[in-house]
Amino acid sequence: MKPTYLTVLTIILLSISCVQKEPLVKEYKNWSSESNRPSVELEIKEFDSYKKLVDKIERLFCSDTIPRLVFKDRNIIKRIDALTICPDVLAHPRNRNTIYFINGELVKNEKKYSLDSLTSIMQKDYFNFGSNPEHADDPEWIIIIIKNKENYKISELEKILNHITDSYENIEIKQELQTAFFLPLPPPPPPPEE
Repeated sequence: MKPTYLTVLTIILLSISCVQKEPLVKEYKNWSSESNRPSVELEIKEFDSYKKLVDKIERLFCSDTIPRLVFKDRNIIKRIDALTICPDVLAHPRNRNTIYFINGELVKNEKKYSLDSLTSIMQKDYFNFGSNPEHADDPEWIIIIIKNKENYKISELEKILNHITDSYENIEIKQELQTAFFLPLPPPPPPPEE
C-alpha cells in the first residue's frame, strides 16, 4: 500500500505544526542591573494585588536583590528590572526628569495626559538634554514611577507596562529603562490637640 499524496501532505503539515516557536524575550534593564546583585523573577500575573507586588519589590530591592517583573504581550516575554525607594529613605521624585503613573493615569509636571501621549512625552524627555524646562535635564536621569493604590488591578498594570515598553522601543533610545514602583504614602497623622 503506497501512501497517497494527501497522506504525505497531512504528515508534513502535522510535523510542521508540532514545531514550537521559542517566544521572543525582551529585557528592560536599569542602573541596578549592572551591579553584581542577584535577581528574582516575579510573574506579575501571580500577584492578586498591586500592594502585594510592591511589597515584594520593596523586600527584594531593599535586600540587595533585583526584582525582575515578567509578563507576556502577544508572543513576547518582557522583563523589566524594577526600582523602588526603600522605606527608610525619603525622596520627592516628582520633577522634570520623572514620568508618573498615578492610579493608572499618566502625569508629567503635575498635568494629566492620555496614555496615547506617552511615546511623545518620552521622546521629548529623552531628546531634550535640558533645553526645555518642562522636560528632562539628561536622558540618564529619567525615571518612570508607577504609584497605584493597594487594590489596583494587575491586569491594568500589565497594560501600562506594555505601553511603557512599546513607547520605549518606538523611540529607539540607548538609555536604560528606569521604572520604580510605589504605594501611596499614608496621610500624615492629625496634629496633636492643645
